[in-house]
Amino acid sequence: MKLISKKLGLVVALVAVIVAAGVAFAVMSYGAPLQYPLQISAKGTILTFGLEVYSDSACTVKLTQIDWGLVSPGETKTTTCYLKSLSTVNATLSMVTGSFVPSGAGSYLGLTWDREGAKILPGQVVSAVFTLKVNSGITGITSFNFVITVTATQA
Repeated sequence: MKLISKKLGLVVALVAVIVAAGVAFAVMSYGAPLQYPLQISAKGTILTFGLEVYSDSACTVKLTQIDWGLVSPGETKTTTCYLKSLSTVNATLSMVTGSFVPSGAGSYLGLTWDREGAKILPGQVVSAVFTLKVNSGITGITSFNFVITVTATQA
């Protein structure tokens, strides 16, 4: 008799566990909380920085080199180019020269421009006049080249 009551106890316990699990599942499925999804759109602008240089005001011909042609001691030459901002924020312009070939050419050649410290707005196109001044005392240099670096710094 003890064996039967032990088996009966196990069966009752097993049935109780199955019923409890079923009730818990039913309550969780049926009694799930109500939900109201709300969507909020988001937008923004990614900070980008960029600058392009063109030889024409319509910005169709990219400028990769300025050819000053034949210059004489004491001469001053100018050229105009157009800077286009590819930035998403306002920027301040600056310019430096370097990498002179021959290395001594930098002592006799000076480059300035009319946009130092100027602001440029996103998408804006501005003209820039570069002025090359050749020192009248230049000697021993028959040709030259150098690099012009124009920098846009977040304003």
